Amino acid sequence: MMIKTAKIKYFTLIEVIIAMAILSLAVVTILNYSVQASKRMGKASKRWNEEHMLSQAIEYYLLAGPKENIPPDFFPYDEYRATCEIKEPDLPDEVEAENSTWRFVTLEISIFNNDNEKVESIDIDQVLQAEDVE
Repeated sequence: MMIKTAKIKYFTLIEVIIAMAILSLAVVTILNYSVQASKRMGKASKRWNEEHMLSQAIEYYLLAGPKENIPPDFFPYDEYRATCEIKEPDLPDEVEAENSTWRFVTLEISIFNNDNEKVESIDIDQVLQAEDVE
């Protein structure tokens, strides 16, 4: 009677190295995507915060008037400030922007950071009483 011996197959060193290289590439790729997603999330969060600040400034200036200063309890951002500038609107020559009591103006509402760089800005056309513009 003859006994058959089972042949045991092992992985070669080359196969193990190739498998580890493929695995490391996959891990590096996943980590790279994770870092990029984290950066995009930070930018999106900052952008949302700036848009939120701008909407707060718009709300305040439309309700209180363009010459008012935003109180700190309404705009509680120490590193930013909001401004409202009254500009002449861009109208055709045949259109009057003012009559005796009312005036059509453009409000430029802006958010600035501590370095005095404009972060966000929007132009809003509005009809105001002439006394509120001067």
